[in-house]
Amino acid sequence: MHTALIIAGFFLATFLGNFVVRGVLALAARRAQDHGVPAGDTVSGDPADAAPTLRGGLWIGMLERGIGYLFIIAGSPASIAIVIAIKGLARYPEFKDSSETAEKFIIGTLASLLWVLFIGVTVQWVTTTMW
Repeated sequence: MHTALIIAGFFLATFLGNFVVRGVLALAARRAQDHGVPAGDTVSGDPADAAPTLRGGLWIGMLERGIGYLFIIAGSPASIAIVIAIKGLARYPEFKDSSETAEKFIIGTLASLLWVLFIGVTVQWVTTTMW
């Protein structure tokens, strides 16, 4: 049961996290538009009018969440900083000239990490409390 819970947590963190991140990005876009910020100046919920697309974002996000979850379960959550540093350095050329793309990167990464922390800590708590 313990192993099954850890595996279920991995899939929740990795795959369901995609929907969480997309929802947070869409919410950020709506909030910006509600405050009168033109669509080209901030995160856009519509891919057609977005800034330069961060290619591979879906796969990079899933890998980031999967690795982050494994670090949490292994008891080394600080190692997530290495993954984020590598991701930031690799993506820097894509968003150094576009504040909208940088904003998307930051919001998406933070939403992704918060989701992973929530799932990882919950799974750890359940496995240590129940068994």
